[in-house]
Amino acid sequence: MSIKTVLLLLVALFVSLFMGSDCIGQKIEWLNFDFNLEKVHNGTEEIISGTVWYHKPYNVVVKTKSPTIQYMIFDSTSMLIFYPGVKTGYKYIYKNFKSLPFLDIILHTVNNRIGLSEIGYTIKKTYKSHDSLYITWEPGGKLKGILGPAQTIHVDRLLSKVELREINFKNYSQFHFDEYRKINGVDFPLSVNTETKKSGAIYYEHIMIENVSINIPIPESVLNVYPEGNIKIEVVK
Repeated sequence: MSIKTVLLLLVALFVSLFMGSDCIGQKIEWLNFDFNLEKVHNGTEEIISGTVWYHKPYNVVVKTKSPTIQYMIFDSTSMLIFYPGVKTGYKYIYKNFKSLPFLDIILHTVNNRIGLSEIGYTIKKTYKSHDSLYITWEPGGKLKGILGPAQTIHVDRLLSKVELREINFKNYSQFHFDEYRKINGVDFPLSVNTETKKSGAIYYEHIMIENVSINIPIPESVLNVYPEGNIKIEVVK
């Protein structure tokens, strides 16, 4: 099996884990926070900051403030991207709900739903040390022979780490969740670190979150934002 095929399978796995609409946002109906996303690859650093507004199950608005002002509006079938003052926007059409990967990961984390068993993994072994629970998951069905074991770590019953690998261990993704705060009754991670290795290259992302608001209704004027003026929307399918 080619590297490209395996990577596509890994991507599909992550989508199944973190973007399944059946278990997204079970504890959270409304969510609003500011974020700072630092991406590092091959010595190059990119920093993106902005604000996220979310309403269960499919309404997501993202406004980036740096390095440029940009809006991304998600619903159940499309994503609209536009820049204030620019006369052209882009609307991407898709069959299944898509959103920001780090937002979906956070939503599933606070809901304590990883979804490994739903996609064919079974628990191989568990190990508890002090306040930490280590679980090793074995892939089955179509995943067997392609993906290696997965591992989850909970500390004080809160998800701390998820790791997924190919069977040959060449490509992997790790997610680390830290700095939990209880906000409106929900344990919410304010720091998420990811490390992904693909075709020999390693990609790092660090998301810092602040000013979190949970289950407080968001004004319709925010969720229904739309470009003003005479703007052309190009549809991409």
